[in-house]
Amino acid sequence: MRLGGPKGREAVLGLKPSRFEGQSKDYLESIQGEARKVTYQQMVEALGRIGRSKKPLSKEEVRKRLQAMFANDGKDDTTYPVDIIGSGLAPDELINWLLKIRGRTFFRLSDEALSDVEVTNTMINAAAYARDVRTK
Repeated sequence: MRLGGPKGREAVLGLKPSRFEGQSKDYLESIQGEARKVTYQQMVEALGRIGRSKKPLSKEEVRKRLQAMFANDGKDDTTYPVDIIGSGLAPDELINWLLKIRGRTFFRLSDEALSDVEVTNTMINAAAYARDVRTK
């Protein structure tokens, strides 16, 4: 669910627990309950708990910061993830940037880099949910 975005959510919710037995059925029912709770707003709120800027960043400023993150192998100690998600960049543009940045983050071999990948994954999912909402 953390990597599947809206399509992963749909796939999980589309499975019928009656087709499974025992622990598999119990597990599916538990993750379906969690999957029903996943929303764009929930992800934005989770990212916002990391922190947020006092004033919104412009699209151009966010693009500059994304370029810097890419150049620095995903490292950025000055930009809050929620500010990137709330920047108004088109979800597809944002997803493209974040996928490139996530790939570069793996060049940093540290626990910190893995934490950054987790945050980037949440941002990618949030952008995918934003795209999904815009197309419905």
